[in-house]
Amino acid sequence: MKAEVISSSIKWARKRNRPLITAALCSTMLVMLGTQLYRIHDEVDRRGSISALDGTASSSISSEKKLNPGDFQLLFGSNERNDSLRTPIEIPKTKLNLTLHGSLADLQQDKSESSAIIQGSNQEKLYRIGDNLPGGAILTEVNADHVVLKRNGQFEILSFPDFTKGDNGLNPVYGQENEHNPDMHTRSEHTTQVDSDSLEERMRKLKE
Repeated sequence: MKAEVISSSIKWARKRNRPLITAALCSTMLVMLGTQLYRIHDEVDRRGSISALDGTASSSISSEKKLNPGDFQLLFGSNERNDSLRTPIEIPKTKLNLTLHGSLADLQQDKSESSAIIQGSNQEKLYRIGDNLPGGAILTEVNADHVVLKRNGQFEILSFPDFTKGDNGLNPVYGQENEHNPDMHTRSEHTTQVDSDSLEERMRKLKE
């Protein structure tokens, strides 16, 4: 009797709750399907990320192989000197009646402190870059053994007297050598180099 009652109750529950059971089964299937899709999508993303990293690494290696010497100049700078700081090679000697007695070339980029002792019209004076000289010339550059003048738009060189020819019998005074400008003329072996203290004292007197 009890078995019949239980069997009848189960059949009745199945008939009345069939929609609920169906809905529960559908929900379970949807959850399982969503979980599976999520796993597939995650796997695809992971593989895509690995491929992207491999591509980036390959690009980096390719870029490193294409380095050229110019790239190192951006990191460490170029050891080439600026041509604008060099005295042009093809510059004629000046024909002005001027004599260079001393030069003090500044080694820094700012050449305003460079000066030279130049004699003209029987008068010895101290000149700086940009000063006007006798004969309508302008002092544009001071080097260890010569200066550069500009006259009528043309550059000219005024060097120390050549003692091998006995010019004027004057002793030239040299200051510090200018590393930015190559020597244009070889100094005579008979010239006397006076120390920087003597040069500074001489220039100080000229300023006074």
